[in-house]
Amino acid sequence: MNLRSLAVTTTLLLLTTAAAAQESPAAARSMPGMATPLELTSYAVGADMVRNFKAQNVAFDLEQLIRGLRDASQSGPMQMSEADVRRRVSELETTVRRKMIAARQAENEANQKKFDESPKINAAKSGPSSAQ
Repeated sequence: MNLRSLAVTTTLLLLTTAAAAQESPAAARSMPGMATPLELTSYAVGADMVRNFKAQNVAFDLEQLIRGLRDASQSGPMQMSEADVRRRVSELETTVRRKMIAARQAENEANQKKFDESPKINAAKSGPSSAQ
């Protein structure tokens, strides 16, 4: 999942949370420290975001990530300009894409090597030809 689709997913989840917040909090009772559907959804979005970063081997500073979330959720000034935020996110997306492409290329090369070696391996397993 790239960062743009993560942002869209996060936004959609937060928008649907408003409707879910009016539901009965019965499900929330089983989660310590989370009393409402809004709290549960917010936790789930944060957990999913960090899991996605880890799955894509994206390094992050949790404290600064939280700081960015707090600043963006408030109407006050951000610590970075909007242009800097866009530039950093774009750089991260490019890095993630390059890593994914490199991983795919390495996997393709390994598969090609196995494919190229398979006739030799099969020939060695079958022993001398019976046509001789």
